[in-house]
Amino acid sequence: MDVEEHFQVHGFENVVRRDEWGQHESRIGRNVERTLDLCRRHGVKGTFFTLAWCAERGGTWFDEILAEGHEIASHGYAHEILYKQGREAFASDLSRSREILESRMGSRVTGYRAPSYSITRNSLWAFEVLKDQGFEYDSSVFPIGRRKYGIPDAPCRPYDVRLADGRTIHEYPLSALNLGAWRLPVAAGAYLRLLPSFLHFSAIRSYEARGIPAVVNVHPWEMDPGQPRIAGGFAARFFHYTGLSRTEALLDGLMSEFRFGPLRDLAAASAA
Repeated sequence: MDVEEHFQVHGFENVVRRDEWGQHESRIGRNVERTLDLCRRHGVKGTFFTLAWCAERGGTWFDEILAEGHEIASHGYAHEILYKQGREAFASDLSRSREILESRMGSRVTGYRAPSYSITRNSLWAFEVLKDQGFEYDSSVFPIGRRKYGIPDAPCRPYDVRLADGRTIHEYPLSALNLGAWRLPVAAGAYLRLLPSFLHFSAIRSYEARGIPAVVNVHPWEMDPGQPRIAGGFAARFFHYTGLSRTEALLDGLMSEFRFGPLRDLAAASAA
């Protein structure tokens, strides 16, 4: 889960400025609660990549995530695209997010996911920054080719990223279905809502058949079809609002068929 408010997506950044975030209705508490309820029904524990801007504003939802045994990981502070930020700004944003999350958790944050999967070939330096700040794993790479994100030749399985100084950091990429020479993005965000259900189930079964863990990624706001509509561009509104009423049923089906767990467990197993 990427925990953020419904108005913080990049598709709306031209109409909802960051200095206006506080003026919008917060729906994060009710949306996280719906997510937690779904997890309870299936006995699922997961990783909640949490935007620290949201966490620092309080709310019992953060404590409930922890109390129920889920993992809290970092989604940054201000939801900025990494390759637009640059290395120094990213390091500052990451440090700020880590301090806020850890102060509420009382323990270390070990995982990270970049906003909009923005670790690309133009921001590979992010791995060094993550390692410098003590992170053990990342889950930002989408092994597909897209204009704004993706590393199309990245492995479709967990792997170690080797840094220039010999250190390594674990990478848990998003999931993709191999169709010959082409990779289809599956089980994440708008793709989960827009593509036929059988593609997501087929992709995860193919991962299981090879003994590879798949990653399913959604946002709590994707379980909120009644959220206020923002007057963004056509493409932004289409990808943000289409299929919101399908999300909960899709997750319910996936959780019924497959076993899930937090990424920290994979990282711990890799380190063992």
